[in-house]
Amino acid sequence: MKQILSILAVALTALCGLAACSHEDDPEYSPCMVCSPADTAPAHPDSPLWARHHGSALKILAIGNSFTINACHYLPMLISELDGDSICIARLTRSGCSLSQHWESHISGAPDYDLYYSDGGEWVKSEIKTLDEALCLLDWDIVTFQQASYLSGIWRSYQPYLEYLSRLCRETHPGVKLGWHYTWAYRPGTQHDGFAAYDWDSEKMHQAIIEAGDLASEGMEYKLHSATLIHDMRKAYPEVENQFSEDGYHISNPTALLAITMLWHDTLIEPKNGVSSIADPVYPADVDSESFLRALDILRQMHSPGGSSVPMLFE
Repeated sequence: MKQILSILAVALTALCGLAACSHEDDPEYSPCMVCSPADTAPAHPDSPLWARHHGSALKILAIGNSFTINACHYLPMLISELDGDSICIARLTRSGCSLSQHWESHISGAPDYDLYYSDGGEWVKSEIKTLDEALCLLDWDIVTFQQASYLSGIWRSYQPYLEYLSRLCRETHPGVKLGWHYTWAYRPGTQHDGFAAYDWDSEKMHQAIIEAGDLASEGMEYKLHSATLIHDMRKAYPEVENQFSEDGYHISNPTALLAITMLWHDTLIEPKNGVSSIADPVYPADVDSESFLRALDILRQMHSPGGSSVPMLFE
């Protein structure tokens, strides 16, 4: 009898897995993850990340590539200084990864990601290597996405992958809130091959990113306007020779890195705890507070009522 029950249990598990990997309304949508953090035990209860943050007041997972790494650069420091480590920010990144490649990694289960999380003001590397493991690890409150920078202004590159990834998050985390990260345009003179799609024109790339990002973020709760911030900072700091980017696309300047991080903090975290990094700035050792004043003015304008980065109310 026990053997029969065991066989039935295995068969039922297999059927549930098959059901999770098919949708009659969209045969191409194949969410092969079968865990649901809202209803099951954690996938990795022995993970230091889970041990450190499963009880955190707000848990944020940022999925992307090096542009997400740039945007989150100082977040552990800000969280430690302003929020008392009651907030979890984790970044799941793969170099140069696009939305289509994220979806392909989900389908294949490829262990090709790096997952870092905030702890004591620092980034700490996790043992997690796949997208599904990261999604299953915690009951994430917010998940953010971005497109690969060179594709960020090309709307046809977004779908159906963004829809699939968004659906995956909402199905495995009922009540999760989604955010869209608008990546910034390349600076003039950048030799990145992807710049050719915009006729090597920074303004043209910026406008295309805004238009595509506005479409991508429809139905999402948060908009992270890093593109507008960097666009405006480049105008406000004409003396910065490389426009905050040594290679033309990544942000390498501490002033700009702090500004993006503060934008992220006050868009995603301030609505939860009421503490604003813009109203009460904290400066790392490599950022001069006097030189940051112009960036602070831009952030205040963006984050004021009617500004482009005003967050949705956290419920």
